[in-house]
Parts: sequence; structure tokens; C-alpha cells
Amino acid sequence: MAKTDFVGNFKADKKIQEAYSGDLSSSTVSPQLAYNKDCLYFNEEQKQIWFWGRIYGMEKLATQYSIRFVNEADFMLQLYLKKGIDIVRRIDGEFTFIITNDTKTLVCRDRHGAGPQFFYSSEFFSSNLFEFRNFNSFTPEPDYHALTTFLSIGYIPSPQSSLKGVQKLGAGFFLTIKDGVQVEKDMFGYQEFLNSNNSCKMSIGDATAEYERLHKEAIEAR
Repeated sequence: MAKTDFVGNFKADKKIQEAYSGDLSSSTVSPQLAYNKDCLYFNEEQKQIWFWGRIYGMEKLATQYSIRFVNEADFMLQLYLKKGIDIVRRIDGEFTFIITNDTKTLVCRDRHGAGPQFFYSSEFFSSNLFEFRNFNSFTPEPDYHALTTFLSIGYIPSPQSSLKGVQKLGAGFFLTIKDGVQVEKDMFGYQEFLNSNNSCKMSIGDATAEYERLHKEAIEAR
């Protein structure tokens, strides 16, 4: 079974220990979220961040935006506070992070979906779909439409999951929750890609050289 990186609930007035009946003995527990040892935590300016994964080329971005940081969580929060969620489009990495303040929660996954999964209902969330059976007020029911899709194409595309009432945050998407309203947005939309078609004015030779440079830079960052 896949490991569980986190379990949590969106309601500020309910502690995770009250909402979840599973084993939390090996987890770090905050009021609404329990998380494993792979998580990096940081807080600043009344905002908190929980970060799983890694970011490549942090030093270059840190120099560009004059950021001093202690780890990926600190770096990501500072970058978000300076530039907003759109800056994630410029970040190379494998990650999932959650940022909260008193009124809003933000969840984001990297472009390739290499960081932990994020399954969520109107009230609960987890990196592991199996954990929804442990949320006290959630009754698991199979989503037969999603399961039929799986039998047809071999996987269940986001935002569907195999459980009714549970969605899966897609790669390159972010989710905001404010006043109980959940809004999901694609940061790398296909329409934007279409609009940028033919925008490159390089020759084939120059484009090939630029691709080679970027490819080597990405490998070196790892």
C-alpha cells in the first residue's frame, strides 16, 4: 500500500484527531493536519506552509528574487509572498505544498505531478485515497463511472477518483479553499499553449541550440 504523507480536514473548528480515527502515532500533528517525517514546515507573516518534495535550481531563483532561505518550505513561502501563485510556473521540481492563513488554504502540485497526490472532498483531504475510510463522517462509496473509465483506458484521469465525492488534484493545478468554496485552476492550460503557438521567432538551428542548453541546465540542476 502507498505511504501516507498527510491527512487533514478543511474545517478550522475541528481538530484532525476528532475527524480521523486512523493511527497518528508516527505523525506530527497540528490542529487540522497530520503529516510524516518527509514534510518540511515553515511559517511567516501569519502564513504556514507544509512542503513535500524538492525544488531544483533554488539558488538561481533565490539570487534573482533576493531570497535567503533555510529549506524548500521557507523558499517556496517567501517566493509565494513576493510573486504570488503564478511564480510556480517558473519552478522546476517535484513537490506538493499546502499554504494556510486564518481565512484561506492553498494547495499546489508541480507541473508533472511527481510530488504526492492530493485527494480531497468538501471536508477532508489526504495524499492516500485509502485513508478516507478513516475519516469519521465520511462513508466510502465507489464511483462506478470512474471505475468504468479505468477499465476502458487503464487509469482514472483527474479530477475523478474511484470514490464518490472525492476529487484528485491534477498535475500543474492549484486549489484554493475560502469560506468553504473550493476553486481548482490549471496553471498550464492547453488554451494558453495554443495561443503561444508560432510565437517563437528563432531559426531551427537557434531553437535546437537553445533546447540543448536548457536540457543540460536541467540535468545539472539535479
